[in-house]
Amino acid sequence: AEKDVKSARYEFMGEILLETTESVITPEMEQQLIYEARLRGANAVILGEMDVRFASPPGPETMIRTIRAKLVRYQ
Repeated sequence: AEKDVKSARYEFMGEILLETTESVITPEMEQQLIYEARLRGANAVILGEMDVRFASPPGPETMIRTIRAKLVRYQ
């Protein structure tokens, strides 16, 4: 969360979007987001809400979830 950022001086560098059919954020997904954030030069990742949309045809197995993660760089 933004309240957990460990520096008074930081900037948001952008965000990463991760699409999945999983209903929760798994440890593997977290590691994937952290890896990508490090490649882009971020010091921290703030996980956001999970958005849901349906692929065609609609059904539980076609629910696509998008996880938004903000990238943070300490100054």
